[in-house]
Amino acid sequence: MAQAAARVEGSIPATVDVARIITDHSGPACLYDASRRPLMANARWLAAGLPGPGAEAGGTTPAALAVELLAASRFGRSANLVFTHEHVDGRGRTTELTLEATVVPVQVDGTRAAVVLGTDRTIIGTLQRALSESRDFHRSFVACSADFIWQVDGGGIIDYVGPRGLLDHSPEELFGAPIARFFVDSGEARASLVFVSREPVWEQEVWLADRKGDRHCFLVSAVPVRDRDGRWLGARGIGRDITEQRIREAELQRARHSQRMVHSVLHAMRSEVDPRAILDAAAVVAADTARLDACLVLKYDPEAGTTPEWVAMTLPSETAKAGFERTSEALIGYILPALAGGDRRLHRLQTGGCHFLISPTMVEDARNGAVVFGRVGDGGADPWTVEEEHILRAIAEQMGIALAQFDLVEGLRRGKGGSDAG
Repeated sequence: MAQAAARVEGSIPATVDVARIITDHSGPACLYDASRRPLMANARWLAAGLPGPGAEAGGTTPAALAVELLAASRFGRSANLVFTHEHVDGRGRTTELTLEATVVPVQVDGTRAAVVLGTDRTIIGTLQRALSESRDFHRSFVACSADFIWQVDGGGIIDYVGPRGLLDHSPEELFGAPIARFFVDSGEARASLVFVSREPVWEQEVWLADRKGDRHCFLVSAVPVRDRDGRWLGARGIGRDITEQRIREAELQRARHSQRMVHSVLHAMRSEVDPRAILDAAAVVAADTARLDACLVLKYDPEAGTTPEWVAMTLPSETAKAGFERTSEALIGYILPALAGGDRRLHRLQTGGCHFLISPTMVEDARNGAVVFGRVGDGGADPWTVEEEHILRAIAEQMGIALAQFDLVEGLRRGKGGSDAG
């Protein structure tokens, strides 16, 4: 059938050249009769492995297409459909094709028929699946590598957030909120450019707050978002919560700092020979390295009933000296019961506008005095840190030995003085 005149069924009948339509169609095309036998097909139809002229009725026609051909021949109904077809090439390789087709009922020589005009969507489907798989692939990696997935518009308003949200803020709470709201420091929020980046930013450290206001450190990476014309629209990126890492680093840094301070004090003590000079050097270096307002050493033997005596003290400022003068008696009155009770714990005292941290000193399990750290400050929170407690304990161990040596030397001196007098 080189040429065939067909009348398209519908409210407005028209005569068309079916052969030319099928031949010129850019995709697979075929003419079926009312019995669903192919009458005419173009090369693209045959190349797709679909049944051509001479094939049996139904034959290898895909089931979905066969149903629409039956509806077209019996009821004159047109249809659009997408169907798949397995094509085996000359080398025995099987390819699944995806075709989108339009079925148009026509009349050829007074009998009903149907023209099938198809478009090969296999490549588009393959690309769509590849794109979907690629998105899933990258989405999975991002979800595994990030604690905070975000996108903000040009005004810093969050318009996308990952399913995890941010800390204990839910995605619903975050969406539409300004990112600056979650910064710990409003000044840092104004200064930080990571969330409004016009250039890629990698692992910038920012501190964000949870619902209770607790601080959390994030390493945030961002890339700018632009439209097709290159206009900047905002930024998107990921953030990793490294709070625990920063806490461990800070603890390690403080531990190293306290070790250096203890080493400085012990080095100062070992550099002296005279026991009083040892005590004075330890008090001076401890006050300097720990930035204390006072470092005091008390000598007292509760078993011997001797009079308490301040044998070394460092009071760098006039304020500290005045504070010590006001609190000396109260401080001794607080220390003596602790020494008498044999308590090894550190003690805290706040009196007369000063905070004191007190450690008893021991030598051979006998109490012989105390080391006192002092800071000027009326009321307020406890100023003493764990590191300073560690430093005081380390110093107190050596101070106990130094006090025993001081007591021994002073005893020898007193004995020598008594002999000379006799």
